[in-house]
Amino acid sequence: MALIEDFPAEDMLPVDGEGASDDQAVWEWLTDAPAEKNLLDLLDASDVANLGKRVCEEYEIDCRSRKAWKDRLDRAQKLAALEKDEKNYPFPKAANIKYPLIMTAALRFNADAYPALVPPGDIVKARINGKDANGAKKIRAAIVAETCSWQLRNEIESWEADTDKLLMDLAIAGTMHRKAWYDPSEGRRCIKLLAPGALVVNDGVPSLKSAPRLTEEIELYPDEVEGRVRSGLFKGGDWRDVDGDEEEDDSLAPMVFLEQHRRHDLDGDGYPEPYIVTVHKASQTVVRVVANWRPDEVMVNAEGEVVKIDPVTYYIDYHFMPGVSGGYHSIGLGVLLGDLSETIDSLLNMLADAGHMQTMGSGWIGKEARLGVGSKPFKPGEYRNVPSTGMEVRSAVVERQIAPSPVLFQLLGMMIDSARELANVQNLQEQSQRSNQPATTTVVLAEQGKAIYTAIFKRIFRSLKQEFTALAKMNAETMTPDQLSRFMDETGPEGEPIELDPRAVFDLADMDIEPVADPRAVTSMQKMAHAQLLREMGATGEIDRGAATIRVLDAAGVPDAEDLIPKPDPAQQQVQATVMAEQIKGVQLDNVKKQGEAMKAFAAAALSETEIMLKRAEVAKAVAEGMSEDMLAPLDAALKEAQAFKARASGILDLEKAGEANRAGTDGMGGASDNAPGVGRS
Repeated sequence: MALIEDFPAEDMLPVDGEGASDDQAVWEWLTDAPAEKNLLDLLDASDVANLGKRVCEEYEIDCRSRKAWKDRLDRAQKLAALEKDEKNYPFPKAANIKYPLIMTAALRFNADAYPALVPPGDIVKARINGKDANGAKKIRAAIVAETCSWQLRNEIESWEADTDKLLMDLAIAGTMHRKAWYDPSEGRRCIKLLAPGALVVNDGVPSLKSAPRLTEEIELYPDEVEGRVRSGLFKGGDWRDVDGDEEEDDSLAPMVFLEQHRRHDLDGDGYPEPYIVTVHKASQTVVRVVANWRPDEVMVNAEGEVVKIDPVTYYIDYHFMPGVSGGYHSIGLGVLLGDLSETIDSLLNMLADAGHMQTMGSGWIGKEARLGVGSKPFKPGEYRNVPSTGMEVRSAVVERQIAPSPVLFQLLGMMIDSARELANVQNLQEQSQRSNQPATTTVVLAEQGKAIYTAIFKRIFRSLKQEFTALAKMNAETMTPDQLSRFMDETGPEGEPIELDPRAVFDLADMDIEPVADPRAVTSMQKMAHAQLLREMGATGEIDRGAATIRVLDAAGVPDAEDLIPKPDPAQQQVQATVMAEQIKGVQLDNVKKQGEAMKAFAAAALSETEIMLKRAEVAKAVAEGMSEDMLAPLDAALKEAQAFKARASGILDLEKAGEANRAGTDGMGGASDNAPGVGRS
């Protein structure tokens, strides 16, 4: 790999590729350059200035494209935060009530989604693809799931807190982003939640991956900026003395930088490569340029020309509800409920003002009462003398008839009900739970009651899959075998430590990384409804009852559910085995008796038939007397066969009688011996 100082000033690369050096070593250096290496020293100073200006101009283009969404976001955040402006209409200090509709809906969504997405145990699971004859894939999947789950809970300390905030902000803003990267200075994986709108994306792009550029607005305090300059991450200069939008008297105000992920043709081959350009916004000064691709993913043709370079993706987008205009940015509850929230606020203030005016009273005073004019409020318990009689006062004062309108009450109720239905913040138990209703009905009603949340939950589920996949890829690229082996502490058959290769373990070619959370069950009520259905099926014997009970306990959040399942008592098992053996013995004896009775009936029938045959043979012999010996021979044979058959039938009857006597003597004794005839034996 060539070093930066190997290239003299005349070989510096212009930004647009014009007059670029033909030295193949330049391209080789760019191909092999580490992602964290600042390439500014390879670029011409004038072209660097133009690059900074271009970054800021195209950033402004993207900001204008999403202006409508940004205005809606600002309005939604203001409504959710219950910010109040001074109000003097219809009179000074009029009612200024802010109904927390958007915040209530966001809190309810967060309460449903957060426990489901971040369960108490593992957060990540790995699903293997293809056959796993020797179980190696299953072992790898377990290592991947355990490692990533531990990292999200321990190594990336802010991940869970950021996920909690992500769900709140997503419900209000509609579109949120997270950034996942490896920080070589700290030697660990990082996942950071960006503020709403901090990642500027052109609203005309269909997806984050297809965006031609992404610009992140980064605020850094002076000490953070100085640390980056001294470490070589930023290139220093006079730009640090340029004042931005910060207050002049605040010397510690943060500086705003634009980190733009974009493409430029720095080597002059006509193909723009992906880079990350960081610009100080106030001065439009470029402070950092780094390559944004993996060298092993550069595709070239037979002539050695670059065909395709995919940029490294650091951002994961989260969407609440797609916008109807078809743009990139989605909408949240802040837009969905914004008009309803303002209408409810107006109705509440109108009713409060009317009640206020009715309570305080107002009207007209005739001149004959000599009471004067103007506001004369009373103190509690105060009585005043007036230079008029009671009748004069009563006839001279005319009260204004002010009363809160019942129509406004009805309209307010309708608005609140519509908002609750639209935001789906009704209590699911109130919607779907009925006494003695089948579990299948509960499941259907639960799904209908949270249909909107389920669709949003699946969108979040897809984004989490991308985030967890990015974490697994970072592990494959940055984790050392020693780190993974010490974490898993795997040993061989003889107790020797086993060294694990992170690139092989975190190879995602044959497995999918996804959340443990079930995208089909958002709330605990839905999980309980599904578990109750399984329990009813277990009671009927259709499925395993113990496994169904474990599912019910898991849905209820009971830890160590398997430990609560009753274990079989050895003594009870022995009693059950003895009872079963007696039952089997009884069945065997019944079968033997039935078999004996059948044999006895057969033998009796055979004996009766034999006697008939014998008598016929004797008659035939008597009739045949006087015949020749040749003619008598067949009759003698038939007679002898009949006599032999009779003897056999008599023997069968005698044997059966002996068997009955033997069984009568052994009934009530212990189980049959190993030599006893079984079912179907004679």
